[in-house]
Amino acid sequence: AMLIGSTFAWFTDSVTSGKNKIVAGNLDVEMDYAVLNEDGSFKEWKTVDSETSLFDENALWEPGHAEVVYLRMRNAGTLALKYKFGMNIVSENDATNVNGETFKLSQYLQYGVVEDQKEAFADRNAAIAAVENPTSLAGYSKEGTMLAEAEPQYLALVVYMPETVGNE
Repeated sequence: AMLIGSTFAWFTDSVTSGKNKIVAGNLDVEMDYAVLNEDGSFKEWKTVDSETSLFDENALWEPGHAEVVYLRMRNAGTLALKYKFGMNIVSENDATNVNGETFKLSQYLQYGVVEDQKEAFADRNAAIAAVENPTSLAGYSKEGTMLAEAEPQYLALVVYMPETVGNE
């Protein structure tokens, strides 16, 4: 009669699971970009976030122009992780050339990823020469795993307009 209108629950705090061990951890991957000194050497690393602009927004893209972004991926958590790294174009405006033809800048740009690049390139020609298989902006992806406390992975993203593109 005393249990009427009340709740009853039984909780346990132990689980027997043979030889398995359940351990809590955290999953945290960070991507940093290099800030360069005036001489082109690495000054510091800053974390990429949703507000980060990796490329010069005021760049004048013309044949031969190149930009390089140095990235560092690291496992900042306590668990191993599996990742897939890729690039995509978030937005792009149409442009018009001197002949009145509409085009997109991405149609003329090439890019490549140089893996394990821990130092800055001497100049843009060296960066372009280091790209083995240039491709369009949406053509790169890489999958891999990173163990907890693993060494960071470095890469250089090289985006350039080939000199063979006409000036129109």
